[in-house]
Amino acid sequence: MKKVLLLSLLVAFTVGLSAQSQRMALLEHFTQASCGPCATYNPLVKQYFDANPTNRTSIKYQTSWPGTDPMNAHNPTDVQTRVTYYGVSGVPNVVIDGNVAQGNPGTLFAGGQSAAMDGRVGVLSDFDVSVIHLFNADYTSLTVTGIITSSNTVNNANLVAHVVVVEKEIAFSSAPGSNGETEFYNVMKKMLPSSSGQAIQGSWAVGNTVVLSEDWNIANIYNLAQLGAIVFIQDDVTKEILQAGFSEFLTPSQATDAAISSSNATGTGSDIVACHPGVTPTFELLNFGSNALTTADINYSINGVQSTYSWTGNLATFETETVTLPALNYTPNLTGFNLFNVTVVNPNGTTDPYAGNDNSSGSFEYIAQSTLTEYKSELTLSLSTDNYATETSWDITDGYGNVLQSGSSYANNTTITESINVPDGDCYIFTIYDTYGDGICCTYGNGSYSLTDSDGNVVISQASGANPFNGTQKITSFKTLNTVGTKTTTLSESLMVYPNPATDNFVIAFELTEATKLDINLMNAIGQKVSTIQTDNFNGGEHLINVNTSDLPSGTYFVTIRSEVGVTTKTVTVTK
Repeated sequence: MKKVLLLSLLVAFTVGLSAQSQRMALLEHFTQASCGPCATYNPLVKQYFDANPTNRTSIKYQTSWPGTDPMNAHNPTDVQTRVTYYGVSGVPNVVIDGNVAQGNPGTLFAGGQSAAMDGRVGVLSDFDVSVIHLFNADYTSLTVTGIITSSNTVNNANLVAHVVVVEKEIAFSSAPGSNGETEFYNVMKKMLPSSSGQAIQGSWAVGNTVVLSEDWNIANIYNLAQLGAIVFIQDDVTKEILQAGFSEFLTPSQATDAAISSSNATGTGSDIVACHPGVTPTFELLNFGSNALTTADINYSINGVQSTYSWTGNLATFETETVTLPALNYTPNLTGFNLFNVTVVNPNGTTDPYAGNDNSSGSFEYIAQSTLTEYKSELTLSLSTDNYATETSWDITDGYGNVLQSGSSYANNTTITESINVPDGDCYIFTIYDTYGDGICCTYGNGSYSLTDSDGNVVISQASGANPFNGTQKITSFKTLNTVGTKTTTLSESLMVYPNPATDNFVIAFELTEATKLDINLMNAIGQKVSTIQTDNFNGGEHLINVNTSDLPSGTYFVTIRSEVGVTTKTVTVTK
């Protein structure tokens, strides 16, 4: 819905008959997540805005070329309109106030400074622009209101008003394109009512006011709390931008409203867990209310095994906190996905007025050690790149998701040999990535790769001329021979205690090759038994035992597991 009102009145901030206004200069920044030079020069723009936070704002347009960019995919039409409007033929490219300056940010923002931008800020404007943006009650739509008031007489201009919704900060855990950038600022999400804007009157007396009100059904955003709005006035003939206004801060719809903006089922960012079933999920807790958020209950589950975590803290409006949840003693699903769900309830001890942002879910694949092929721990990666080598990278992680070795930033059409050494007797995940999603063969060059062990056994490979892997990555899991050269995993090798240090609980994880009677105890630092954790006959296979430590004082403890062949011990630290 659109409303345009013309008000012939003098507003309170109008001074005299020809008092001009402080200008807010606007930078329109054309860039792309797979543009190598963008990663080099964009930091200069950020450096400038960090040092000059007032009287300046920006809109970042993520183009569709030269590679992949998920932000462009959210709204390619509006981006292309502005590309065509300014005749942009390459990225990065910046435009200062429409017609003041245009070119590479490496030149216009050299050294994190911009004489052109500074000079423009010093030129007074004939207009004032103020902007506010508000959510509806269930956060499904956004209303942007812009108030444009003339502070000087204007005649015979060809004015268009643009209303733009931006996402102030988008931070990815890993680069969404091939240039390595993970943080993006003031990214254009929608131009209202369209990328053409709306024509407004060309002649103004001092104090004339136009009120613009635009509604947008929210779509394709990463974080609601990061939405902002910019309104700017542009002469459609000269392309000069005469004034801009920025609404950075939202007014919450509710006094108390806890939300979950994202979650990760494994806590590592990976959606594969190999051999070690214990996970400590994480989520982003967001305060969407006007009151500070100090307490909340977190209900979460994996494969139906449920638990509740009591969160305490102090989050101001729109602040977030990454929360790590205690591990659960769940039973891994070996033939399908393991399902994770998390819900926040009882914010500040009250009923949450809007449940639509209270939940998040995810899944991960669990790969048992017994299903994996075994290789020597000395590995060799041979990688031949295609015409777009910057799109190709790889890493190898252990079963807990820790990256042990990685490689990227290769030259086009070259062969690279990498030596990879990993510890014996554990599980690993090798992943090769192509950010564009077309693999490394065969349309644009003829790439290939192979990962082999020291005996020449092939862990994974793609031969030259073979079909590329589908999507943006190819994954394989494997295990290495244990230190004694057999395929039998001993209790001492498999025993893990996590998280460590522990606060409220920890998990004892181990694997048995056959049924065994075990006596599991918790001992304090001077060797006294604190508790008997479990005494039982355990079947062969993997086991998880959850231990509650909420009543234990801070200190060092020992988990001891006695079997018929001896005692195995692990140290755990309890902190409060």
